[in-house]
Amino acid sequence: MPELPDLLHAVTRLRAQLVGMNVATERVRAAAALRFTVPGNMSLLLGRRIEDVARHGHFIIVRFEGLDLVMNASAGGRFRLADAGDGDEEAMIFALGIHNPDPARAAARELRLIDKKRTSRTYVTATGDHKVVPGMDAMGVDILSPQFTPERLVSLLKHRQDPVHAMLADKRAIDSLGDVFVDAALLKAGIHPKTRCRDLTHAQALRLHGAVTHIVKNAMDEVSRCESLDVEVHGAFKARMPSLCPRCGAGIRKATIRSREARYCPRCQPSSKSCPTAC
Repeated sequence: MPELPDLLHAVTRLRAQLVGMNVATERVRAAAALRFTVPGNMSLLLGRRIEDVARHGHFIIVRFEGLDLVMNASAGGRFRLADAGDGDEEAMIFALGIHNPDPARAAARELRLIDKKRTSRTYVTATGDHKVVPGMDAMGVDILSPQFTPERLVSLLKHRQDPVHAMLADKRAIDSLGDVFVDAALLKAGIHPKTRCRDLTHAQALRLHGAVTHIVKNAMDEVSRCESLDVEVHGAFKARMPSLCPRCGAGIRKATIRSREARYCPRCQPSSKSCPTAC
């Protein structure tokens, strides 16, 4: 699924473009990706005014009077604001035609959710009725919130027995920090991704907190300069991931942790007895 900088960028751009608009048309290309907790289909949104666009964890919520459109984009999912005359993408899941009540202000646009693998999910619910959306009630601490303190991270680590890479990528523990940023933070902190959480020293935990906040804030600074909605922050970071460690020049290695791929430097992130398997 998209990572925190991608989500915040999408919310900012969608809010600026959509709030105050009305839904004029709807088209669905992949009905299996849609869920309705109220009777009906996407036509329920026709004529409704968009009141807000918000984020809850890795979900993006478009709010209408009486209804919420809750979108959970997968790793390959992305949002697009297209001109109404643009041809449909083969990977499009749905499109909502957006009409400006003031015809002198803007041409018709469409909000599209695009996903080649069709693994993104979208829910139409009654306003605020999000308990029916799987995973929405199990969010971890928001990295950008005041609650993400060094003490909070230390506490989270002490109560986990799994590898630190798995814990940081767990959306129920840390909100929307995906593999690319986890790898970058662990490299900056000098911690092997397979180190068990409970075996990290207090000093390592503090370094990790500083590394996570630094990596995410740098990503946010970068994305704030992007005007287009069609930007994939974690994809850009992944493309820039070096094959050699930027610190020591050693070759970057890969390891599989809980079916996820982790990248690390064998010199700057040495393994220890804490690693559950041979590293």
